[in-house]
Amino acid sequence: MSNTLWSQVKQGFRRFRMKQDIAMEIEDLQPLVPYNKPMSEALEPKELLPVNEPKDMTEAAYKEFWQNIQRRIEALNDKDSKCEIFGAKHHQYRINPCLTENEIAQFEQEYSLSLPEDYRTYLKFFGDGGVGPHYGVIPLRKAVCEAFPLSVPFKFTLPYFPDVDVDQFFEYDHATRTQHHFFESREALIEAIYSTEEVYRKATNYLEESTLEALSEEEYKEYQAFTKYGGILWLCEEGCGHISFLVVRGQEYGVMWGDSTVSDYGIYPHTQKGDRAFKTRLSFAEWFEEWLDKSEREYHSSKKML
Repeated sequence: MSNTLWSQVKQGFRRFRMKQDIAMEIEDLQPLVPYNKPMSEALEPKELLPVNEPKDMTEAAYKEFWQNIQRRIEALNDKDSKCEIFGAKHHQYRINPCLTENEIAQFEQEYSLSLPEDYRTYLKFFGDGGVGPHYGVIPLRKAVCEAFPLSVPFKFTLPYFPDVDVDQFFEYDHATRTQHHFFESREALIEAIYSTEEVYRKATNYLEESTLEALSEEEYKEYQAFTKYGGILWLCEEGCGHISFLVVRGQEYGVMWGDSTVSDYGIYPHTQKGDRAFKTRLSFAEWFEEWLDKSEREYHSSKKML
């Protein structure tokens, strides 16, 4: 795919996403409230439909895009024969066979949903998982997990960073072996990501330490349940319990998110490079291409250092 054509595809996604105001007001944060419908209760038909399906992307454009991605991966595989790039020793640049239109449609019918078009065309024209970010992309059927029921809409619309520890937001300079922190204070971090303290507390179910200690056992279980969610496909193991997933039901439909609660970092959308306030979003195709761009740069940089 030409750079111009793929640029149009990405702009189409971003134009659609920009119709939503990411800096939400308190009254607009209802999706953040824990989903309390009984799992056995039938959802209304409107809740079974995708919310953010971009309308201006064609299957033909995506087919050309994924074919170009495959050519680039094959070229990288030829160069990185020793699998030195992170994760390559695990996925070894393998691409699983594609799914047929019938197989994809059967999955969608089984779970009463429509897959985002960029991911759907990935399955159809590229492959059902294999080579990809971190340890690779998990196949469609294996990406369905009981811990994240597909019948439940994904509830987060803002990042979940309960501790807002400024020391967690930094970049490491390998040349100088120093860390550069993005935010100079807790207040600066909250203002950048949440706008106000009130929005932050609502988005993270924040409780003061004294209040937390006074909770009953049942209340504490409800407090812990705030981080439970569904409506996602668990697509990628990043290592050490960190995961990346694609939202397939809910307001963040079509967006890649990450969960690093295992290390107390939080739950957050994958964003464009340099967006330290988590205002932008990456689709599956953008997330995948960003990994490939980075891998190509890392390979060339490593060769220059030899």
